Amino acid sequence: MNGHGYVFVLTPIDLVCPEGVEVAPSHRLVRANEEQTQKIKQVLEQFNTNPFFFPTPYENTIRSVPGERPGEVRYPRSALPRENWRYWIIEFDGTNSELQELGFACSLIPNDIELGFHVIFHETFNGPSLGWDPAALSTYFNHGFEYLLTKPINQQNLNQIRRNFDDIKNLPPEYPHIRRALIRFDQLRWLPRRSEMVVIGLFSVIESLVSHAPKLTDSADSLSHQIRTKLPLLRKRFADPLDHFSQFPSIEEENLWKKLYAYRSKIVHGEDSQLSGDLTSLKQVESVIAFLRETSKRLIHLSLREPQFMTDLKKC
Repeated sequence: MNGHGYVFVLTPIDLVCPEGVEVAPSHRLVRANEEQTQKIKQVLEQFNTNPFFFPTPYENTIRSVPGERPGEVRYPRSALPRENWRYWIIEFDGTNSELQELGFACSLIPNDIELGFHVIFHETFNGPSLGWDPAALSTYFNHGFEYLLTKPINQQNLNQIRRNFDDIKNLPPEYPHIRRALIRFDQLRWLPRRSEMVVIGLFSVIESLVSHAPKLTDSADSLSHQIRTKLPLLRKRFADPLDHFSQFPSIEEENLWKKLYAYRSKIVHGEDSQLSGDLTSLKQVESVIAFLRETSKRLIHLSLREPQFMTDLKKC
């Protein structure tokens, strides 16, 4: 007996295409059955440390609506009929040896999916075996309602997960820096979602893929110069367009990267990291993190698709 199991889809999703789709070899996205649902609820209650997390987004629809005061947002909730509960799982045959790559692949789609704990059944175990990432679960349970809004997932998204998975598995070993960027991107789930350290972490991913250690005697070789000149060029090669004007309508692209790097430097050097003065146009930390995250995703896609090109560009 080779064993089998399932991993819980931690992100609340609405699947707007048929279930049972294979998102990786021997890995199928399906709705949890009654026994699996009860196991999932038991584990969620065991690990939840945030009393404001429930009512659960898997049994309720959480919406975002404007509040009464300017800038205020409310999150009303309405119960779902049981047959529409959002306890989705990815069933797999064999061991959990490919769940890390599958998690990477899910995190790189536009409506990125986060995988949670997994359950494995094997004849050598006395009952089901549970595995999880404590840091990632802890931070997930403690972020705000805005992160619990349901994400629609369609067939195109599932196809992209499969392509991402194949690209990750087929990455040649001579590009370890791309693999490290994937791991670092995934490890940012361990941090509080609004943390300034997420900004630093995302810049680390970006810099590791497009920049080299600068010559201190050449200002045109600085990290800031490399970032703000290379990224506008690379954006033209992204498979999924990235329009910065949706987040920062009043800033031209090269100037945007100059401001973003200045914000990164303020954090690194321990200065007051408020978005004030020349950085006011960046609006809020959440906007910065969202844009850097989408940029990181697209750079990783491009690196997986064209690893030699990206490696050559990194040296320039």
